[in-house]
Amino acid sequence: MHCRTIARLVVKNCLPVNGSSLLQVVRAIDKYLTPFLGHNVFRAACEGGASRYTLSFLLQRITPNWKKAVRAAVRGNHLDLLHWMEKLQVARGPWKKDFDGALEAAAIKGHLDIVKWLYERGIELNTLWEMVESISYIERSLLYVLCSWNTLELAAEHGHLEVVQWVYTTKAEKNKKVKLHASKAMDLAVANGHIVIAQWLHTVAVQSCGAWAADTAAKNGHLEMLQWLQSTRLLNCTTAAMDGAAENGHLEILTWLHRTRDDSCSSTALECAANNGHLEVVKFLYENFKKTSAVLTGVAML
Repeated sequence: MHCRTIARLVVKNCLPVNGSSLLQVVRAIDKYLTPFLGHNVFRAACEGGASRYTLSFLLQRITPNWKKAVRAAVRGNHLDLLHWMEKLQVARGPWKKDFDGALEAAAIKGHLDIVKWLYERGIELNTLWEMVESISYIERSLLYVLCSWNTLELAAEHGHLEVVQWVYTTKAEKNKKVKLHASKAMDLAVANGHIVIAQWLHTVAVQSCGAWAADTAAKNGHLEMLQWLQSTRLLNCTTAAMDGAAENGHLEILTWLHRTRDDSCSSTALECAANNGHLEVVKFLYENFKKTSAVLTGVAML
């Protein structure tokens, strides 16, 4: 156990005498501990969900990096700490700008309650608050345009369906461009294999899928996603699909693409598979495409 942790335990549990602490010992230990404290300690306390008492103790002794502290509380899903930070009335912060990026961080982690809380307050609009007299006007008129479309896309990319549904539904009521951003979210969900999100977005808004997304899904080994795209006539891929699958050794995807699609591969497929030691993939490519210029070129490059 770290010496600082031991010291805290001694102060908390071992020093009370007749209901009171030995204050001179507490002060001595406190004096010893203070030089070890820094903003990283405060950040870790926020991420771990420390008590208000602990955080207040630290605030009296250090100057925290509030931006990192806010991000830490978001990562740890501690909405109560964000409430606490917002209500702090201290000259050292946190300021509204310290909440920049918090919405995206919450979306990446899938913390829906924090997404809602930040979204409703228009935290991401803080840079405009000093430019317009009416904060309520900004929140009502611009929030749904400027309050980070990245939230929808990041939630889709990282597989958080509830966040995707809430952000899409909320924004769809206010913004006509929602389908454009839903299409980007769809591509990110497809590329990363989040089929439930892709299916939901397809149901409510999106009727297409970019070739990049399908190619990336193949490279990442998401066969079920490719099969679903094929069944809904959304599959649109290029030679990069086979190239990526070959590079990463996804033989099952190569077999399926060869059986169901007319797309071939480029000359780099065989070379990448060989360089990465995917012998079965090399055999498959040679046996099935040995008469094509792409594979013949690939063989010559080995």
